[in-house]
Amino acid sequence: ENGYEATIPTGTYSYGMDIYPIEHTQYELKSRAGFYTEIDRGAKSVFLPFSGTAQLAVTVPGGVGGDIVKNVTLNVIKPKDAVLINGSADFRGIQLALGTTETQLFVECSGGGPKFLPANDSLRLTKSTNLGGGRYILDIAVDSSAISDNNAPFRIIAGGKEFSSLSFSFTEFAFSVTSDRSVETAEDGGRQVALSTGNAVSFYAVASSGAKGVAYTWEYTGSAEDLSVDESGAFATVTPAKEGEFVLKVTARYGESVIVREIRIFAVRRISVVQIARKELQTDRAARYTIAGMVYADDLTVTENAFPLTVYSVSSSSASSTVVSLAGDEIEYSVSDETIATVEVRGGVPTIIPKGTGKVTIAAEWKFNSAFQSNVREELTVDVVKDAVAVKNAPELVKATEDGKVVVLTENIKLGTDAAGTAFTLEQRNEYLRNHRFKSTYNIEWYKNTKDATENDAYLSYVLEFKNDVYGNGKSIDADNFTHALDNTGKPLLSFYRGPLYFVNYKQTASVAGQDNCAFLVRTNDVKLYGVNLLGCSDDSLLNAEGGYDLVNLNLTGTTLEINADCEIVNCRIRNGRNVVRAYGGNRNGDHYFVDSLTANASGVDSERIHVTIEGCILSQGREFLLKVGANRALRASKVNSQEPALLDQNGKAYAESGKSNRYGDGKLYEDDWFYTHYVMTDVTLKDSVLETSGLFTVGIESNFSGEYLYERSTSTYATDDWERSGGTSFASVLRLEGDVRLYDWKDLALVDSSTLIESPGGVLSAWLNLDIKGMLDFVSTKDPTVYGNVIETTSDGKQYVHGGIALYGGGRNYSAVDLSALNNELADLMYLHVNISVLSEGDGAMEQQGSLLPRAAGTHDFNFYMYGKNSQNNYAAQRTAKDRYEGVKPVPLF
Repeated sequence: ENGYEATIPTGTYSYGMDIYPIEHTQYELKSRAGFYTEIDRGAKSVFLPFSGTAQLAVTVPGGVGGDIVKNVTLNVIKPKDAVLINGSADFRGIQLALGTTETQLFVECSGGGPKFLPANDSLRLTKSTNLGGGRYILDIAVDSSAISDNNAPFRIIAGGKEFSSLSFSFTEFAFSVTSDRSVETAEDGGRQVALSTGNAVSFYAVASSGAKGVAYTWEYTGSAEDLSVDESGAFATVTPAKEGEFVLKVTARYGESVIVREIRIFAVRRISVVQIARKELQTDRAARYTIAGMVYADDLTVTENAFPLTVYSVSSSSASSTVVSLAGDEIEYSVSDETIATVEVRGGVPTIIPKGTGKVTIAAEWKFNSAFQSNVREELTVDVVKDAVAVKNAPELVKATEDGKVVVLTENIKLGTDAAGTAFTLEQRNEYLRNHRFKSTYNIEWYKNTKDATENDAYLSYVLEFKNDVYGNGKSIDADNFTHALDNTGKPLLSFYRGPLYFVNYKQTASVAGQDNCAFLVRTNDVKLYGVNLLGCSDDSLLNAEGGYDLVNLNLTGTTLEINADCEIVNCRIRNGRNVVRAYGGNRNGDHYFVDSLTANASGVDSERIHVTIEGCILSQGREFLLKVGANRALRASKVNSQEPALLDQNGKAYAESGKSNRYGDGKLYEDDWFYTHYVMTDVTLKDSVLETSGLFTVGIESNFSGEYLYERSTSTYATDDWERSGGTSFASVLRLEGDVRLYDWKDLALVDSSTLIESPGGVLSAWLNLDIKGMLDFVSTKDPTVYGNVIETTSDGKQYVHGGIALYGGGRNYSAVDLSALNNELADLMYLHVNISVLSEGDGAMEQQGSLLPRAAGTHDFNFYMYGKNSQNNYAAQRTAKDRYEGVKPVPLF
């Protein structure tokens, strides 16, 4: 620090200084002329025997603008009227080395100079120097031959006082060697120091007791090309020219004493930075990289995983030269918890050896940090899962998942390929799918009723089933080879991975889809998907001729992720499906979708309910819904007086539907313990996530259709053979939105395509079934503008946009609920709307037909919606210009 000032008593003080860069240790320390000080650079001490003002100046040559000078002012004080001897008012004596022939005393007093009175001939005053201001230096001659007991007494009279019982004592001569660099004690007790090549460092011989006239010689092993030593008495400058180990030997001759001290010198390359290569450790949105405890050998047997690290060291050999190289043995490694992992250097490569499960920090540190007073170090924190197996290709992934192992991805994987990444033939993929089927868990009454199909046709294909946790490290799993298989002309093979099962189908005129095939399946409880990207098909498969995405290409790709179990999905990206994530609880074996009487459900649904958490995720590019929620159980409609049966409370009374008790908000039935225990089949929490780019709605919450077409034929004139007994009331679902959930889904109303809702080949007979969503919204907005006038936002160029929010649909009684209570306030301005399809009967043409006939198939109950409107702070303009769409999608730590 420059200009520092302190007030201190007389005496001896040690000093310290830091010079950066540390290689530059050449400096000069001196005091202001006219004030007596003694500076010992070897001992790093300053002797201040007199009061007054001392100014010390440290000069370091070679700064950018010239020599660098720092000044320190010391106001040295003494007690009033005190007599000081060697800076002390309570002086007793000083220790000298045996063989000493001369020494000095420093006296400060008033009223005349001091008188030195020795007790015998061993001491003699040879000179008294008056510095002025009552300050004196006494030169004393010492005759060691006249000293018999290592003690030489004397007296001093100064300032009108006599000081007796003063003496010099004598010990054997000894010295040590110090340096401007830290000298350490080695394990064998020797002394050692590390120096950087090309940089001069000062060494000092420091006597342990007062001794003058010591002769020092400096020697070293090695040649002048290796090391140079520029010596001057008790001081030497050592400059290593190249890396290596040398010995510096210092010999002191004092009288008859000859003492040798040795210091091992390690000349090393000065490391300024150590870096752990991170490219292979990039984890996309996961918090940390995950390392598995096991890995597959070529024959798919499991062996211990040893995870290599690439570590670089950076050194500067001169001001203009920086060298980056793979780190060698100059770097040491440590871990925060050796029960989780250790680091071994194998073949020169630092390697992480998993030992347990948890978070662990690996540190790479330059082994000479303490010698250079530096902190050249880098840390890497990783997650370790001992029981997991690392997979890098499709065969390994299929093997691991079929064996129910915990999986850690180390590479992007495209399913339907061999270990080299070559795609299987169509026949091989067909054979694979024949072995990956499951019975539909949804409503398959149409298959039970129709003569054109059988219940055995109500099976679905899946590409990969996760039976245990998957830690993705930001890597992707792509099912494109199955979900978007192409024929020789480049067109999708419709018979290869056919579209969804039918909910109902009417003589090739129109059909409504039921459950779909899926790329990825979870039906084992407590599976965690962490940091993995799941693609129902490749992004390239969505490209149209203009190079943009066309969601129509997702019509036959199935569901990206099907969930029918407790599941936690964290920091994942999931995209590219007809529906992206479909979470339906219950009926996991596919044999009891319908409950014919609630008495059969007396114990409730606790054993079948699924809890699904989606946190820190991005769901995108779904042909229909990005998140589809529903139940795989329903109360069947079978009698005229219970065609749309109600769910009952413990007293046998019908519950009101969600939204009915509070028409513009939630009835919150899920907060009723009886209702939750007996009827809530699916409980989904969506937290801190982004949903973007759907064909229809970001979220769809489905209830079973329950129109008259779906009753028993004996109870309805409208029922058909194929459709009968397929109507009912779904058990309930709960969707909880928490934190920062963003629904980026404003869409050009003219481009909204609802053709997948009611699929029809077209023609005169079925043209009226093509839902005109734009016409419907225009009609409703015009009919009741006070309620629905906020739905459509029209831009300056005349285009109309509508937000694809959350739709609770089905037409039967809907007991599901959306909980926005934990959603960030600025995101919770979703408007709540309810629309009944029958309102369309007041329109014209096809719309009037749809409004009259569709309720007989879907049901007569309202569809409910949560949407952003044109007056919302999340309107089209705000979302289109949002600067950071994903700022709320924060990495969630695994441990």
